[in-house]
Amino acid sequence: MNLRKTAQTIRSNGATLWKTPQGSEAKLVASTSGRTMFEMWSWTIAPGDVHWSDAHSRGARELVSVLRGSLKVTVGSETMILQAGEAARLLTDQPHSYAAADDHAVAFSMAVLERSEET
Repeated sequence: MNLRKTAQTIRSNGATLWKTPQGSEAKLVASTSGRTMFEMWSWTIAPGDVHWSDAHSRGARELVSVLRGSLKVTVGSETMILQAGEAARLLTDQPHSYAAADDHAVAFSMAVLERSEET
């Protein structure tokens, strides 16, 4: 990720961290680090592709907002379909996955919040 820092801001042009030959990609748009980690993502998932994720740290949360298409989200044993214009809050401290819900690509944005556990 290319970062450019000034006194009060850090600019980022993002980095593509997942890509498939079918045209799916996940781009980390911006992030923070430290005890509280916050990320903003831009996703496109082509029909037939699935992105699986292991459990994040305890209490991790994700917000997803579907921009175009239909998104199939599975968290643990629960699955839901979100349509364009819909959003959901997810507890992602368990395995989860994202896929296009039909034969069209889905585009969505995601925010991820994780806090490190105190020792």
